[in-house]
Amino acid sequence: MSILLREGFGNLSDGEHLTANREIFGQQWLAKHTTFDIVDRGDGRKWMTRASNGNPHVTSGQWGAEAKLSVGVRKVRASGAQFKLCNLYAADGTFVLSLGINTNGTLCVARDSNRLNNQTAISTGAVPTLTETYVEYEIETFTYTATSTVRFFINGVLDSEFTNVQTAASSGTYSPAYLILVPTSSETYRGLGSGKTISDLVVHNEVSPLGDVGVHYFPVDGDEGTPDFTPSAVGANTLMLDEIGPDEDTTYNESNGTAGHRDQFSAPGLTGYTVLEVGTLVRARKTSTGTATLLLGMKENLTEDQSAAKALSEDYLTLLEGWATNPDTLAAWTAQQAIDALISYEVGA
Repeated sequence: MSILLREGFGNLSDGEHLTANREIFGQQWLAKHTTFDIVDRGDGRKWMTRASNGNPHVTSGQWGAEAKLSVGVRKVRASGAQFKLCNLYAADGTFVLSLGINTNGTLCVARDSNRLNNQTAISTGAVPTLTETYVEYEIETFTYTATSTVRFFINGVLDSEFTNVQTAASSGTYSPAYLILVPTSSETYRGLGSGKTISDLVVHNEVSPLGDVGVHYFPVDGDEGTPDFTPSAVGANTLMLDEIGPDEDTTYNESNGTAGHRDQFSAPGLTGYTVLEVGTLVRARKTSTGTATLLLGMKENLTEDQSAAKALSEDYLTLLEGWATNPDTLAAWTAQQAIDALISYEVGA
C-alpha cells in the first residue's frame, strides 16, 4: 500500500473541529448540485462565489450542548440582495433557526427553514453594499428552549443586542448540533448567486466577538530535515505541495506505507495580526485496500505535538488539525512563532 500526499484545499475543515470550541471553513466548499468559483485574493485567502444557480449543501461538524453559538463570516453584499447564510438544526435534524442579511443590509435571525421569514431579531446597523465586511451572529444560551439573547456584530463592533428572543422552532430539551450553509430545498430563493461572495467562516462558542478575522492558507515553502516520501517529479518534496488548490495526481509525495515515514516543512506566515489558531492541512489518499492512517504534526521551538491517527480512504480526503495554543509554550501563538513553526505528516502504525 502506498499513500499519496498533495497540496491542500486552502482553508477547509471538511466539518472537522479544529478545537473543542471552534470550527473554521475557508473557501473550498462542498456543493450538492452546483460548483463554485474560487477567487484568489492574493493575500493567502480566497473568496467562494457560486458560478450558477443550484442548491449548495455544506454541513458543519456536530456540536454538543453549547452555552452559546456564534457564526461569523466575511461578506460582500450585492446591492439589494437578500442573503441567507445558514440554517441551524438540532441533533435529530429538526430545524431551529436561519441566519441572514436582509435586502437593506440588516442582519437577522429568522424562524423559517425556507426563506428569511418570521424574523425574531434584526440588527440596527446594516452591511454596506460592495464592501468587504465581517459580520458575526451570537446566540446566547443556545439550547432548545423558548428564548435566547441575540447579538449582532459588524466588523468586530457590537451593533445591537436583543433579550428574550424566540429562537426555538418548538418545545424540546436537546441542543442545536450543526449548521448547513444556505438553503437545500428547491425553492426559487437562492442564498448564493453569481457575484455574491463569502469567505472566512468561523463557528465557535468562545468569547464574542472574535472580531474581523480571516482564514489564511500558506503553501509549504521548504523541506525541513530528510523527507521519507518520494516526490512524483524531479524536485524537492515541498515543490509537490506548493500550489494553492490541488492539481489532482499531477504532483504529489508518495510513501509505501511504512509506519513512521514522515515529511516536515516550513511555511510562511503573516505579521501584524493576532493569531487565533495554527493548523496543518493536507490532502491524502491510500492507493489500495487495507488500513492506512496519517498523523498531522505541529512543531515550534523544540516541542512537537501530533494529532490522533486519521484514517485514509482510496479517495482524497482533506485532513486538518489545529492548535489554538503553541505546543511549546502552551500559550497563545505570536505571529513570529506561527512563522517559525514546522508542520509535518507521518504514516501511522
